[in-house]
Amino acid sequence: MFVNNDNRYLSPFACHSSESRGRVYKDDTLILRRSEYQRDRDRIIHSEAFRRLKD
Repeated sequence: MFVNNDNRYLSPFACHSSESRGRVYKDDTLILRRSEYQRDRDRIIHSEAFRRLKD
């Protein structure tokens, strides 16, 4: 199971995933020990709309 290390890397003012209410729609199980935040960040960065905005 994935071990959450938010407190080690984030500032005291950050939103910690351990205090989250969770997702409305469940995703597939996490692979490669990536957190929900990392998955969401990658979805945004690799989305077509974000790539158009970058250019």
